Amino acid sequence: MKPITAFVLAATFLASLCAPSSGFGSDAMFGAVGILHQKTFHSRHKQRRSLAQSAEFGPFYFDQKLDHFHINTTTFRQRYWVNSNHYKTNGPVIFYNAGETDATERGGYVLNSTMHDLAQSLHGIVVVIEHRYYGESTPFSNYTTENLRFLNTDQALEDMANFIRTVKFPNLSFTLPPAPHTPWIVYGGSYSGNLAAWMRKKYPEIVFAAVPSSAPVEANVDFWQYFEPIRRYGPKKCIDAIVSTVDQVDQILFGKDENAKANLYAKFGLTGLKYDDDFASLISYPLGNWQKIIPGDNPFIDFCTIFNNSTTPAEYFDTYTEYLKALIVEADCPPGGIDACFTTHNPESSMYTDVTSPYRAWTYQTCTEYGYWKARPRLNSRRAHLSSLDAAPKGRTSLLSRKFDINWFQRQCYLTFGEQSITSLVNVEDFNRRYGGWNVKLTHTIWVDGEWDPWRELSVQSPNAPKRESTTTAPLVLIPQAVHRWDFDTGPSVPGAVKQAQVEILGALQSWLKHYYHAHNIELRFQTKRT
Repeated sequence: MKPITAFVLAATFLASLCAPSSGFGSDAMFGAVGILHQKTFHSRHKQRRSLAQSAEFGPFYFDQKLDHFHINTTTFRQRYWVNSNHYKTNGPVIFYNAGETDATERGGYVLNSTMHDLAQSLHGIVVVIEHRYYGESTPFSNYTTENLRFLNTDQALEDMANFIRTVKFPNLSFTLPPAPHTPWIVYGGSYSGNLAAWMRKKYPEIVFAAVPSSAPVEANVDFWQYFEPIRRYGPKKCIDAIVSTVDQVDQILFGKDENAKANLYAKFGLTGLKYDDDFASLISYPLGNWQKIIPGDNPFIDFCTIFNNSTTPAEYFDTYTEYLKALIVEADCPPGGIDACFTTHNPESSMYTDVTSPYRAWTYQTCTEYGYWKARPRLNSRRAHLSSLDAAPKGRTSLLSRKFDINWFQRQCYLTFGEQSITSLVNVEDFNRRYGGWNVKLTHTIWVDGEWDPWRELSVQSPNAPKRESTTTAPLVLIPQAVHRWDFDTGPSVPGAVKQAQVEILGALQSWLKHYYHAHNIELRFQTKRT
């Protein structure tokens, strides 16, 4: 395995590498930063999404401005898909930005997804657009720091606004009335859920409504709370085993017995690895399975079965080390090459020097705007003085080694993009002031979250967020025992709680649209039920 492959294996918690958004994961260079991408969700729907490759639905290409805020005539081709089969005059457009991933598979949402079903029920059009710098919508041939300077939230949102204002759909025989005469509803999940909320906030004159699902709108650099749903809702024996093992590991890593540390590394198959934080990141791998839980498939429970025959802390420790060691062996590092495989400290590593790697795009976004670093914060972090953000405070059980802190991520930002470009810790406080964070107040916005979703910890329905009430203009939909973006799925296998959430989403949109149509003397009857 090449060093970059082995690194991604470790850094993205191995299991998260299915595809993010492929969720904050497959597009991300480092693990905890990018798990918000739900790669698993996409891999399980490849077949249905491939149907969208029919010329009838796209892909089509929109000439998008590279820089919306300065005099610059440069454009790039932004890819999108459209299904207008259910459209009736005055119907809405359901608009979805695919977020931080190649949108080839997500293009299939125009045929089979909650967005498609909404378009069908509301007699509308469903559109999927690819985010700038991902897939084929990349302005440059590589991802140098200089080329990435146009990758930020403001530019991405203006991409969507420019599209809404000026697009002419090639598979329509007529020109769609411009917004707001045509109601545009922005739907999104995970990072793209943020985009949905921020579009409604920034462009209410052209965005009729928004449905942010699993949207971590509160940027955060020391996101230790990501692991709290795992600790709260995971099988007790399994959680106890992980906590016990991590505690035993930390006693050795923070101790002074170098022989004990050498033996520890050897038990995990990591003899030769030089840095404790890299070791700590690797042993956190199984935690990535939690976000991959989907109806009918629970890889976290599958992992937990390794402890079935273990009953003592010593047995938990041995079982865990054997499991991880087997994965390290699968990495197939060259003899004596463990550190070359798994280190994040080498500035000459291809993970930092390969400017053609698409992983750099999401990494850049997390380094410059969002953070989302799922690790223990530095003691001198700007946020470390806040008791609610003190990583796994003393006396609280921890699923993560205390050697794995945000320095691990910040160093990679410096090594990837240069300390001259990444001059300091990402200023999430300023970003949250600009976009609202937990305090964003919107109307015609349906906030959807899974009760067990680790990203809920940064959504407006987080237990740590300022309390808000569900209202008719901004309903809160919390799906019991659901994880990340479960509302996107459709079909007979969808749990009843998810179906109920989808009914609530449709009902709210119908209500708002009825008021809109009544105010404008427009006649349009909705389907009474979804098919």
